[in-house]
Amino acid sequence: MLNRRVLKTLALLAGASIYSAVAWAAGAEVSGYGGGSWSNGGDLTTISGLKGGSSGAFGGAAGVKLGTAHVLAEFGYATVASGSNSGIGVTQRTVDFGAAFDYGFGSSEKVTPYVAADLGIAHGSATFSAAGASANTGDGNQLYAGVGGGLRFFVGHSWGLKPEVMFRRYRSDGINTITYGLGVFYDFGK
Repeated sequence: MLNRRVLKTLALLAGASIYSAVAWAAGAEVSGYGGGSWSNGGDLTTISGLKGGSSGAFGGAAGVKLGTAHVLAEFGYATVASGSNSGIGVTQRTVDFGAAFDYGFGSSEKVTPYVAADLGIAHGSATFSAAGASANTGDGNQLYAGVGGGLRFFVGHSWGLKPEVMFRRYRSDGINTITYGLGVFYDFGK
């Protein structure tokens, strides 16, 4: 008799969990992007000949839809500065982990423009190389904040393309970046 009650309770809990997961997923969105990043180089510009510039960037996000807004957890990777001077090369990279918020405008079923803001922690690392040898140094964490916007183009019923541009400021080393990319998203709520 006790085993039946335990089994019924477990079945009831499993059903409630599955229902909760389906209800949560109905308002969820996942996305990934690839693109580029331009930076001013920040503190690396104090070393003659080393500067920021353009490089590749990629990342992804997952979150929930709240009306016409989205609250997202995001991840991104970019090379934010590189260069060489007198045979010494430097490359600085960041891995960003943060939270983002975007607000969509308009009522179109196919295209929705949005504005976005994000805040997070970036883990930066630098690689110095000279005479065929290299060393990793300058690892550290710092805060970043950004603003930007983009468009959601629904290509299919639940998925689409998402071009986006974000301006970010990295607090500790004075790096400003503009990240631009084309993403693919899937909306579980459509």
